[in-house]
Amino acid sequence: MVVTPAAAPSSTCSRPIARLCRTRIKVAACAASTALKATAIPCGKVTVELLQPNEVQGAGLLLTRAFAGTPEAVKLDEAVSFMQNHVSDEEEVTLVAKLVPTDPSLLPPGKASRLVGVVSLSFSHRGREHFSSLPPPAQQPYLSNMAVDPNFRRQGIGRAMLEACDAAAQDRGQVTVWLHVRQADAAAMQLYTSYGYVEAGRDPAAAPGVFGLLLWQGTARAVRPRILMKRSLA
Repeated sequence: MVVTPAAAPSSTCSRPIARLCRTRIKVAACAASTALKATAIPCGKVTVELLQPNEVQGAGLLLTRAFAGTPEAVKLDEAVSFMQNHVSDEEEVTLVAKLVPTDPSLLPPGKASRLVGVVSLSFSHRGREHFSSLPPPAQQPYLSNMAVDPNFRRQGIGRAMLEACDAAAQDRGQVTVWLHVRQADAAAMQLYTSYGYVEAGRDPAAAPGVFGLLLWQGTARAVRPRILMKRSLA
């Protein structure tokens, strides 16, 4: 599934274990929740880190709520399963944005931070949906399932997650990141364009058989035509 915004329920379009940590980024996260990005926003401080096992349920819930009522709507159990398989998969990572608010009343009971964003990054085609059109390069980073808590949009959280994805890609020696965005999603388009993504291709206005969400081997759900975008990290 692909999702994305920081201003409205955003989505790019794709969908998209317990193993020892081997890659540099995974090793860093195993040692401690190392932040890939930290930034101040009007209501507190946000850090973007690799998803941890105890955050899977919350991240799945955030993603489900962000896509509710859209063509990419997904069930909670599907989202949680998707997240669970990203906890230690070396080719698929999920990052979460955590807010430490200046107002403690914004925190969940007993928590020191609040999940306010989620985004996935795949480094191989094996964990992605089958693209009927506009496939990104098989072995280059592909960003998807980006969502920001509706209560905290337009505060820079989406951009912080994009910067964290850049850092994760560069850590793997990659120089380009790809994503899909729905042609009708003006908020997401504005975010990506302002950040430096450029159009690499687009579906015809009424392209048949275009899918925007596919979790595992489940049912593909048709969505509106998309645009394939890329960003150079060089």
